[in-house]
Amino acid sequence: AKLGHLIQNKYPREQVAAFALEFLETAPAANRVRISYARYLIDQQASAAALEQFRKVLDRDPENTAALMSAGLLSIQEERYGEARQYLKRHLELTPDNDQIRVYLGQIAEEQERYADAEKWYRAVSSDQQLFDARLRLGTVIYEREGLEAALDHLETLNTEDENEFVRLALTKELVLRKADDLDRAKSVLDDAASRDKVIDAIRTYFALGGLQLQVTVVDREALLDAQR
Repeated sequence: AKLGHLIQNKYPREQVAAFALEFLETAPAANRVRISYARYLIDQQASAAALEQFRKVLDRDPENTAALMSAGLLSIQEERYGEARQYLKRHLELTPDNDQIRVYLGQIAEEQERYADAEKWYRAVSSDQQLFDARLRLGTVIYEREGLEAALDHLETLNTEDENEFVRLALTKELVLRKADDLDRAKSVLDDAASRDKVIDAIRTYFALGGLQLQVTVVDREALLDAQR
C-alpha cells in the first residue's frame, strides 16, 4: 500500500526505489509488489531495471504470464531477441490461443532475418483481431524469401476495412517496391493512396509513429497492461 501511495503521489524516484528495494529485501517473494515496482520503472523509462525485476518474478513464478509478457517486450526493447523469444514462447505454451504472441514472435524473427520462422509465425495467426497485421507483415517476409512479384501478389489478396488498414497496406506495397529499387511504382502507390480523402494525414501520422518498424520496441506501462489482458 505504501508503494502505491508513493507512486501515486509522485514521490522522487530515489525515494520510491529505496522503499521498494528495502521492502523486497525483507520479502523477496512479494511478487505483486515487485511487479508494481517494475511497472513504475517502466514509467520512469528504466527498462533494463524493470526487466531485472520481472526476471526475479519469473525465478519464483516461472508461469506468471504477466511477467512473461512484460519480460518479453522489454527484452525486445533492449534488443535481447533470444531472451525475448524464450519468454514469449513460454507464454504461448501457457496461452496457446494468444495470436498477439505469434505476431511478436514473427517480428522478432524478422529483426533477426530468420524469414522462414517469421513466415511460420505469421501464417499460424487466425484470430480476426491479429489477422490483418500478420498478413500484412507476411508480405515483407515473402519479399525477402520469394521476391517482389510474389510479395505484391500476396498483398493484393488483402482486403482493408478502414482508412488505417488502407494506409498500412499502401505503405507496405511502397516499402517492398522501394526495397526492390522500383521507385516509379513505389511513387505511384503513394500517389494513388494520397488521392483519397483523409489518407494523406493518416500517412503522415503513420510515419510519425514509426511506420513499419517493430512497434514493440518502445514499451510503456499502458502497452504492457493492454498486452497482458
